[in-house]
Amino acid sequence: MATLSLRTIVTNYLGKAAPLSIKRDILGIYSDDRPQIYSLKRQLNYMQAHTACHTSLPIGSPPSAEQKTRFRKWFPNLQVFNITAPATGGSSIPGSYNCIAWSVGITNQWIWPGDTVAAFDTFYASYGWSVAANCAPEYKKRKVALYAMNRDPNNCTHGSRETVDCDWHESKCGGAERIVHDRRQMEGGNVYGDIIKCYEKADPNANLDLA
Repeated sequence: MATLSLRTIVTNYLGKAAPLSIKRDILGIYSDDRPQIYSLKRQLNYMQAHTACHTSLPIGSPPSAEQKTRFRKWFPNLQVFNITAPATGGSSIPGSYNCIAWSVGITNQWIWPGDTVAAFDTFYASYGWSVAANCAPEYKKRKVALYAMNRDPNNCTHGSRETVDCDWHESKCGGAERIVHDRRQMEGGNVYGDIIKCYEKADPNANLDLA
């Protein structure tokens, strides 16, 4: 029996119904196009679960009309989100925190390691996060996404952390509120740009449905 390439399998199996971003995640993991059927099954399970679990937000409180307008002005692709923590004010406010602090679980200080990917590699390594091969959810792993304007490795802007299964990330948006959102929906616009890299850490309770 002929062995089909992974790209052919993904295209034929998912067809037009699957979001392009999910196909991109799957194919991005296996860019050499090898037939890895077992791993593919995990990713197809992810696609099916992603569609089902993104019908409602898992945590947080619905944003007000003002918050919806404000956040969607900043992030034009942000379709659904909830508020998970209040605004803290900027770096001059004692006890405030930002996105990078939140991405490593700190909620009482403002952290900025530098503007370059190299600086963030060093920073995240110091907190036990290693460079990930991809940004898609994985079995027993959590991810942090690093954003940059125009994907420039010298112009990093933001970090979001996967806190809930099904690719839900939380972002502390400067001194503004912390929100839960689909990882991909923070991309675009003129505030943070796009994801340039991801980091990972083992978590025994993460994404168990992808086993």
